[in-house]
Amino acid sequence: VAGAAGCFYIDMGLKGAIAQDQDEPPVVFNLKGSQSAVLDCDPIISNVKSEIVDGCSPFYAVNGFNTTPECPPTNQFWTVPKAAPFDDWPPYRCVLTQTGNPRQILDGFMERLFNDSSNPVCPADNALAYVKGRNYWHDANNASGSTYAFADLLAHPNNLRDDDPRLVSLFMTAYNSFTGTGNETFPVVNFGSFYVTGFGTGSPGGGLSIEDPCTGGSSDPSLGAGNKPPPSIVTEPGGAYVWGHFVNNVVPSPNSSPSDELCAPATSFQPCVAVLVQ
Repeated sequence: VAGAAGCFYIDMGLKGAIAQDQDEPPVVFNLKGSQSAVLDCDPIISNVKSEIVDGCSPFYAVNGFNTTPECPPTNQFWTVPKAAPFDDWPPYRCVLTQTGNPRQILDGFMERLFNDSSNPVCPADNALAYVKGRNYWHDANNASGSTYAFADLLAHPNNLRDDDPRLVSLFMTAYNSFTGTGNETFPVVNFGSFYVTGFGTGSPGGGLSIEDPCTGGSSDPSLGAGNKPPPSIVTEPGGAYVWGHFVNNVVPSPNSSPSDELCAPATSFQPCVAVLVQ
């Protein structure tokens, strides 16, 4: 209408949300250097590699942002019992950072998936049984097809196994975290379930000199098949890059502590906890 005020409508989304289809391109994490978002998650494990292999034994929870300060000092992080306002820890409601070591990160994933951090080989596919370490994200990756794979839109449900070592839980912190150097503490904002489909380190040619050996399916045209990195990835020599997909995962209750908040499947990558109710 002439003379009427103009109106604009915009649909906006953020890249890297919950995967809805196995054909989606993966999300990449650049884990090189002192601002690499690498955490020290367990006081009894001495290095990053072993923490990736074994996981974290302390119990963590989302920070309520109701204390001043929000986190204890780095030199008192693992001290228990704690003085107020942290006298109800554990669970730990903050995370402690540590300096990133690219080779240890990659060695950790190789050991976690293949029990070999020096010269890993992708285990052979078995159409009749699950094989630890294989990349089950895409139907094209394995002869077993969709038996243990993520959902191909409308074709079959999410069949990823809870004990798949490629399915990991990530800590979420505030957007302005990891901007400084040295060890710091940050409040836990949330947790996320992430399926690792590939990893590697940058080489002088911009390629990957060390990579996830499970390349089966990489010839498929889908951006999500095989261990293919995101099309937009830019690598640097000596770096460490891990890529995959955020998913909504249901965690068996013995491995976590449920709350009275209901799960919201397909709307959050925070792991849900399955409990029996009457």
